[in-house]
Parts: sequence; C-alpha cells; structure tokens
Amino acid sequence: MTAKNGILLSVLLLFSMLSQAQTIEVIVEEMVSLKPVDYSYVVTFDSPDNDVWEGLDLDEEEEYNEEEGEDLTLDEPDLEEIEAVLEQQKFKFTRVEGESSLFGNSSEALRVAVDSERELKRLETLLEAYDNISGFVESANFEPVSNHHAALYPKMLEAAKKEAGIIASSAQRSLGMILSVEELGKTEDPFSSLMGMYGNLFRKMGMNKELGLDATVRTVEVKLLVRFELK
Repeated sequence: MTAKNGILLSVLLLFSMLSQAQTIEVIVEEMVSLKPVDYSYVVTFDSPDNDVWEGLDLDEEEEYNEEEGEDLTLDEPDLEEIEAVLEQQKFKFTRVEGESSLFGNSSEALRVAVDSERELKRLETLLEAYDNISGFVESANFEPVSNHHAALYPKMLEAAKKEAGIIASSAQRSLGMILSVEELGKTEDPFSSLMGMYGNLFRKMGMNKELGLDATVRTVEVKLLVRFELK
C-alpha cells in the first residue's frame, strides 16, 4: 500500500466513524494571565566589588566636586535604620540572614510583605532614596483562574462549536446541542514555574530579563473538553 492510499483509507475510516457516531468531542485551549494580589519583596544591602572600586581615590573625587559646589553625601543607612523606616511606614517585614548565595553580595536582607500593587510601588519609591539599597519581588500570590471564567467560558465554547461544526459538516452531519463540558485542568506556563524555583538564582546571574522571567507574572493554560450531539 502506498502512502497516498494509506492517507485516503484513514480519511474514509474517519468519515465512516463520524457517520455512525452520535457525539463529537473537541478540546479548546486558552491562555490566561493572572494578576498578583500580594507580594514578597526582598530588600538587600549592596556591597560593591573590590575590582570596581580599586584605585579610586574617593577623597580626591569628593574634593573636586566640592569645588564644583556639588553635594555628594550619600545616604547609606544600615539594616537597623531601614527597619525603623519600614516600621514608621507601616510595612511588615522579617530579617533574613546568611542567604548571600541567593541575594548577591549582601549577607543581610529584609523580606517585606506587600499586600497590593499600590503598596509595592510605595515601597519601591521609598527605597529609591537610598544608594546602598537594592530590592526585588521574590514571589507573589495570584488571583484564582475562576475570576476569568465568566468572560473565558463563552469565548471557548464558541470556538469549540465552530471547530466541531467544521468536522461535522465534513462528514455531512449537523451539530446538535452541547451535551457536556469538562475542564481538563490548568497547565502553568513553564517559565512561571522556573521563576518560582530558580528566580533568585536567575536574578543573581542577571538572566531574569533575558529569559523574560518576572515573579509578578503568571500565565496558565485552561483546557475544556466539549461534547456535542451529532445529528
């Protein structure tokens, strides 16, 4: 049997099965982006690498700029001072120590609980005033996919109906009512999973932007199995 004859036989068998079937099933998929509802934000205290600052006479640089009338005084608070600032601004935090492998050169860090995007922006703005402070969103909790069902399901059912109708008409059948709808589960975007497991390591290596990884973004794939009546 040639390949051409094999394909023709397969098509004929498919039409034969459709002509006798009473139902038809199709699977439709849709990607959904979920919004974060709260965050875990890590504040670190930078220590410059020696090779960057080696040979630089800071005293001479300061004298030169003093002659130019510039104020180069850097606001570089220590851990306790930042803790006091966060307490004053009503942020909840915990101290994290001995995790330099995750947080770059810093041996001390603060983990801040942030309960909204607005509060996240307020925290980031607050920390911008300090030269020796770095921070990043370590993780986030996201809204449930069910928040999108009302808008998502009608769109997916319409797509399923269209696809099933094409298949039915190719077998000279007509499409009836929807008999059942089954959600096959949600598949998280693999890059979202990677961010959760290796996010801090990627940040330390400077790879998170190149890989398109962001702890504040989560995308899931929703699948529906829709069963139609065939007439």
